[in-house]
Amino acid sequence: MSSYSRQQLEAYLQTIDVKDVNVLDIGNSQQDLKRRLKVFEPKKYVGLDLETPHEGEQSDIITDMNYPIEFI
Repeated sequence: MSSYSRQQLEAYLQTIDVKDVNVLDIGNSQQDLKRRLKVFEPKKYVGLDLETPHEGEQSDIITDMNYPIEFI
């Protein structure tokens, strides 16, 4: 069973409409954002994560957030 906080987050996500905007989803592989939102119709979607989940305390992605990510 999920924690109360997780249940509340999932209930909140079901109220969100994402339409005609660019979406950068960091850490997207384990719980697909597209299926968790009320409406998911982005202009462009980029998901960043490891191919397989890891164990331990290591970081998934190390990047410079000043580096421009282009949405084509």
